[in-house]
Amino acid sequence: MKPSNHAPPLSLTLLAWLLPATYFIHLLEEYFAGEGFPAWLSGFMGARLSVTDFLIINGVAWPVMAAFAVAYTLGWKNKVILLALWTVLFINGLLHPLSCLASGVYSPGTFSAVLLYLPLGLTAFREITPQLSRGQRNAGIAAGILIHLLVIIIALNI
Repeated sequence: MKPSNHAPPLSLTLLAWLLPATYFIHLLEEYFAGEGFPAWLSGFMGARLSVTDFLIINGVAWPVMAAFAVAYTLGWKNKVILLALWTVLFINGLLHPLSCLASGVYSPGTFSAVLLYLPLGLTAFREITPQLSRGQRNAGIAAGILIHLLVIIIALNI
């Protein structure tokens, strides 16, 4: 028997629960590592993101992800939203190392972004997208891009 080159599939319910779990780990790194993400963003982008504002933004976003995981587990199997939320985290996973390269310094959140968001995001895309129509895939990815863009706009203008 020939060994498989692919990792075993993850259940979509597990992927739903990995959203708030990995997001929480990422928030801890952003809050405690280096100078903290609010200070880093403020210095790099000239934003005025305070720690309080950072906590408010994430104090809204994390419970939404946790509530989605609960709803998914209880039977609301919305794969388009699951894809959208993983798209948000995947984009964040791409932006952190790119921000490090652009700024020349560590962006708090980069380690968890690279170690969790990127590989799990790719896994999520691999598991979710075959179960969706082209229109659903496009809607989920577009929604994720728009959500991340909205968060960036809020963080830079709060």
